[in-house]
This record gives sequence, structure tokens and C-alpha cells, in this order.
Amino acid sequence: MVAGGLIGVLPPGLSLDANGTLSGAPTQAGIFEFTVSADNGIDPAASLQATLVIEEAQCTDSLCGSITLPGS
Repeated sequence: MVAGGLIGVLPPGLSLDANGTLSGAPTQAGIFEFTVSADNGIDPAASLQATLVIEEAQCTDSLCGSITLPGS
């Protein structure tokens, strides 16, 4: 079993699910910094620091797509 977490803030409209898929449509421009961690019981836990830069919040529907973080 893999457990994980999110430290920081995602842009409004985006979510990160349990399998590491970041999806949704950002509704606010800005710079958003966060860290995603995953732990399968073997030390050390894996973590990924990320920065998302949303220049304009133009996308308003669910057709904008999604990305999967490395290692998920």
C-alpha cells in the first residue's frame, strides 16, 4: 500500500487524487508551490517539490486534461 500527502496549495479548480493524477481546470492565475509525498513503508519516503505557474485562467471546462506526476 502506498500512502502520500500534499503540502502546500494547488490552484483553485485542480485536485490531486490518491494515484498521483493532477486534474481539473485552474480558475485562478498565480504561482502555486507544493510538495507531493509517497510512502510505501520503505525509508525514505519519496517526495516531489513542484511549482505551477498559471498565467491566465482561461480554461473553464473539464476538457482541459490532466497530468500524472512522475513515479505515480
